[in-house]
Amino acid sequence: QAMLGFRGSRHLVRHSLLSRFLSGKLGPHACRDAFPLRASAQPLRQSARRNRRSDPAMSFGVISDVHYSCSANTYNFDRTVLRRHCLGLQCLKTAVAEWSRNPNLDFVADLGDAISSRNSQSAKSDIDAVQRVWGGLNVPMHRLAGNHEISCFSKSELEHLVPPLDLHYHSFRPAQGWRVIQLNAFDLNMIEQGGGPTVDEAISYLSRRNPNDIRAPRGSTDLRRGLKGLQQRFVPMGGALREEQLHWLRAELAAVASAAERAIVLTHVPLLPAATVPEALLWNHDEVLRILRAEGPGTVALVLGGHYHAGGYAVDEQSGTHHVTMPSPLHADENDPRAHGLVQCWEDRIQILGAGLVPSRTLLLPHLQLGEHPPSSRPRPFSFDHFSHLAIPESGTLGLHVQ
Repeated sequence: QAMLGFRGSRHLVRHSLLSRFLSGKLGPHACRDAFPLRASAQPLRQSARRNRRSDPAMSFGVISDVHYSCSANTYNFDRTVLRRHCLGLQCLKTAVAEWSRNPNLDFVADLGDAISSRNSQSAKSDIDAVQRVWGGLNVPMHRLAGNHEISCFSKSELEHLVPPLDLHYHSFRPAQGWRVIQLNAFDLNMIEQGGGPTVDEAISYLSRRNPNDIRAPRGSTDLRRGLKGLQQRFVPMGGALREEQLHWLRAELAAVASAAERAIVLTHVPLLPAATVPEALLWNHDEVLRILRAEGPGTVALVLGGHYHAGGYAVDEQSGTHHVTMPSPLHADENDPRAHGLVQCWEDRIQILGAGLVPSRTLLLPHLQLGEHPPSSRPRPFSFDHFSHLAIPESGTLGLHVQ
């Protein structure tokens, strides 16, 4: 880590730091530890366990891509990274034990791909092992389906084997002023067990965008051949949101903005190119991003995703939304089997307390322009003025840790 010191007037310091942060000049893991922020004038929720100004309005645990399999270690397709399949279960045990000791958790989110299996025969025993670990958790769970779950089991099998797993998009409000939106990133996919109209539609969709044999056995050919840049997202392990879900998301975010709430989006497949690699990007990420940006800065505070095992981070310069891609326990150190996070939400910031492989971050939130425009009108574009609520120390000295 490097410590960067900034000196100057309060006005210049704020704009200099935020300009470098949002332009990406501080690197992909900018804002690990940010400067002090002014506390909210009114706590977002009053409860017996959260009655101090310093308490977050909401706290939840997050993990993604546990990828457990009772099998030998393997390398990724490019043979550059060793995948420790058995270690994922130990990482999950560590996370569940830590979360169970935390009396202030509102829920835990599992972003999908709990198993590494590629056939239902081995997947059954693997998912049973994962379920036994989750059984020790004493807080509400929200689990997304990843590509490995839907390719190994039918929807009915998943509902029976993994009761908390939600195959549908929906939202919930864990705390006043906050709404969590859970997307189904495989609304359109070509790997769903049992096939059917969804798979047929996805094969047609991909065939028009990928010239390779997309039905070839996995690993037998490079399905990215001939694809350039973001075109590389059109590979079978991905997915897309169909029109019905897109329409629902528009309405959901309009309601969030109308209620002066903030939203956190959960998705297995990342949405912002800068927070992942092209082949791990949602097929129609551009459509989804337009919807996320439509209600103006600050409405969508954070997007949490998985799928890209190395993890990533970027801020959407058009909206100020933070996009965090969770690293997979597959890459965890055998001497430190941890790859999970604790997300704490305040009115003006989100803090991610990382464990092991997951870096800690303090994410500044754009100021909500309450009552400035009706949901149907065009919101103000994102600018530094949305951060005018930040409290800059009188000394004019700011400390920013970057990785």
